[in-house]
Parts: sequence; C-alpha cells; structure tokens
Amino acid sequence: MLLHVTAVFSGVAALVWGADRFVDGAAALARRLGISTIIIGLTVVSFGTSLPELLVSLTATVMGHPDVAVGNVVGSNIANIGLILGVASLFRPLMVHGSVVRREYPLLIGASVIAWLMARNGTFSRFEGFLLATGLVLFVTKMVVEAKQTAPDVLLQEAATSVSTRQQVPTLGKSMFFLVSGLVALTVGSRLLVWGGVALARGFGVSELVIGLTMVALGTSLPELATSVVGA
Repeated sequence: MLLHVTAVFSGVAALVWGADRFVDGAAALARRLGISTIIIGLTVVSFGTSLPELLVSLTATVMGHPDVAVGNVVGSNIANIGLILGVASLFRPLMVHGSVVRREYPLLIGASVIAWLMARNGTFSRFEGFLLATGLVLFVTKMVVEAKQTAPDVLLQEAATSVSTRQQVPTLGKSMFFLVSGLVALTVGSRLLVWGGVALARGFGVSELVIGLTMVALGTSLPELATSVVGA
C-alpha cells in the first residue's frame, strides 16, 4: 500500500514538473521560430496545462482502465471550476470580462452538454472522439484568425501576457532539453499515477471511476491550480 501511495505522489510531482518544463521548452522554440506570443499562449501554454489530463487519460485507456480515463476528464473539469476557480477567488476577487461571458462561457456549456449527450449510451465512440477533437481544432483556429485580423480581446491579451512574462528565452539546446525531459516526466508520471491509483482503488474496495474522479483528477489539475493562484 505504501508503494502505491508513493507512486501516486511521485506521479503527480512528475506531471507538474514535466508540464512546466514542456511548456517552457515548446514556448521557447516557438518564439525562436518567430511565432507571435498570442499564438503561443493560445496553443503551447494553454495546452501545456492540460497535458497531464491528456496523457493520464491516454495511459489509462491503453492500460485497460477506461473508468479512470473518463473519471479523470469529468473530475478535472469539476475541479477546474469548483477547486481552482474557488481557491483563486479566495486570494483576490476575479474580474470576468463581458466578452468571455458572451462567447467562451456558452462554448464551455455547449461542449459539456455535447459530451453528456454522447455519454448517455455508455460509450464514447471513435467518431464522437473525432468530433470533439475537431471542435477543439476549429475553436483554436478561430481564435488564431481573430488574433491576426483584429485587435486582440482580453482573452487573447492574457494569452500573450502568459508568454511574455516568462523568463528570458533559453538557448536552443536548453529548450530542446526542457521539451524532451518534460515529455519524459509526463509519460512516466502518468503511468505511475494510473498504476498507483488503480492499485489503491482495488485495495480500498472502491471503483476505478471513483479514483479517477477524485485522486487522479485532483492530481492532474494541480498545474491549472498553480497557474490560477499565481495569476490571482
């Protein structure tokens, strides 16, 4: 049991460290290629904090634990709103701009409703997964086009700020080291977290879904929690 608990905590630590290193390396490479800070913020930085959830769910699926994968996704979204938004608001009241309420919040609700409808038959098919991924690509593409054609709104400005406030751009070799080491840490951390979490679920006699909704989801949400608290 102690070994499994150690694996879970080690996995969470590796995910947090790996996500940060991966984002630093990828953002530095993108800046060296002349990509604008807004585009980097919308893609590399935004996706970087979601890499733990992505890799943990992929790892759980490959290892034959679909309940952990689904529980991680659902639990992480609940944690993002309940835990992360709540804790960040405790440090300082958070201003919500009108453009976010008019555009991004309806998309958030719409995506959640669509995922709920897809899950009602008990399965996410490959086609449904393709539709969800395509929707994300279309949303990011829309944001990128708007960033290039019009004056950036508050969400795009925050994306650029998240990049411009990072440290000085490291050398090419250091950027590659960050990128590779971060990816390795994310891969190892995801396997440790899934293996330890599943073992704990069996040891305590609870379902893998419960572990995915709670322990695994909270662990993969730590990068977003740290980013939001620092931002607040």
